[in-house]
Amino acid sequence: MRTLTETQIEQIAKILAACGHEPGALADDLLDHICSVVEHSAGDFDTALENAIARFGGTDALSFLKIQTRIALQHRRKVWLSRLVHRFKYGFATFLVVAAMFKLMHWPGANVLLLSAGGLGTAYLLVLFYRRKEILKMEKSNL
Repeated sequence: MRTLTETQIEQIAKILAACGHEPGALADDLLDHICSVVEHSAGDFDTALENAIARFGGTDALSFLKIQTRIALQHRRKVWLSRLVHRFKYGFATFLVVAAMFKLMHWPGANVLLLSAGGLGTAYLLVLFYRRKEILKMEKSNL
């Protein structure tokens, strides 16, 4: 196992910058992974670097990796927002049915349940509009 010098690490960072990875968490992780592969490789530095980049799919794949990461993170956010919308939707429907049943039976607390259902319905609409805004923003950033 070899230890890389600062100039060798800077050379790898320049390759990542040429692939479109500006300094940040993803670029730092990629730099760390490529340095680890190069350190554990046999042979001279240039050959080990070429092999390490080829192992990651080449410079084209390194450029595409940033896009793939952003899409995966956005998908995760879309799933979270969809779950939130569904929870509000089913909570609103449940409150509305129970409130209607209480009102029909003239049981106490029917007005409170109806007001709660109205508040939950309003919150559902706000979350729905927020989700739509976020999805449009994500689609716009992918263009």
